[in-house]
Amino acid sequence: MRRIKKGEPVTTLTEYVEKNAGANWDTFHQDARDCYLECRTQILIEEQNCLCGYTEISITEITDSHLDHYRKKSIFPDMTFVWKNLVAATLDSDFGANYKDSVFKIKKENYPEIFDPVEDDVQTFLYYNQRGEIEPLGVLDNKAKEKVKKTIEVFNLNHSSLRSRRETMIRQIRDCAELAIEQIMAAFSASGFQSVLDQEITVLKNPST
Repeated sequence: MRRIKKGEPVTTLTEYVEKNAGANWDTFHQDARDCYLECRTQILIEEQNCLCGYTEISITEITDSHLDHYRKKSIFPDMTFVWKNLVAATLDSDFGANYKDSVFKIKKENYPEIFDPVEDDVQTFLYYNQRGEIEPLGVLDNKAKEKVKKTIEVFNLNHSSLRSRRETMIRQIRDCAELAIEQIMAAFSASGFQSVLDQEITVLKNPST
């Protein structure tokens, strides 16, 4: 997970909300389908660089994603159409958005315990070990470490599938250590897991640290 730099909402969404006071997400999804698709496309491509906002899986087909409410709309109904609350996520039920809502069953009191990918520089708190597991960065205080652990739990970010893919990527990057940094970055630019790539590039640039 890494911070998402949100831009301005699409004009059609703003207009829809202004003209449809009291509208809910279901009616929006059905009656303003083109607007929904425009929102999803802009968020996924322009704000998230085609990465799932929670797992950093590369999403190559728009239809493999959906718009998730980071703050669940049934708990925070006033956040339903707030642009900063909309995150493009994969459709997987084993981790990410669907896991947060349907398996972990997040509650209002859990939100202060986890990182917000829009508000927090999440990637600066995480470390990816050589097995592809996410850990709290070693220098963190206990409170921050617990927040990392809870975030991992809520989104199931150490699911075996994610861990395995990150482990493979780390190994492949390290196997390319003799290449120029620019070549490595280009080779893995479409592989997803941008935070893993950033970490490994930093290690390659500073091998003694």
